[in-house]
Amino acid sequence: QGQFRSPDAMFRAATEIGTLWSLERLCRKRALESLPRMSSSEILFVNLEPKSFYDPELRSRDFLKQIEEAAHVCNLVEFHTSLLTPAA
Repeated sequence: QGQFRSPDAMFRAATEIGTLWSLERLCRKRALESLPRMSSSEILFVNLEPKSFYDPELRSRDFLKQIEEAAHVCNLVEFHTSLLTPAA
């Protein structure tokens, strides 16, 4: 078992050491890589920490295009904001 027992602990640690955006980018990449295994009736959930809305990659044309393509594979792409860390 790794150092982190839960995703919450991992994301808190990433926030503390300044690597939150890198971790979230990796998670989004992995989520999009799972698309070929999804059926059209499934929903792709993307969880975000509030601070991630400041990440320029999240608003990039490339990412928006990937999300648009994802919506053609699965039925729906949903974004959820985590309430674990404050947005300040």
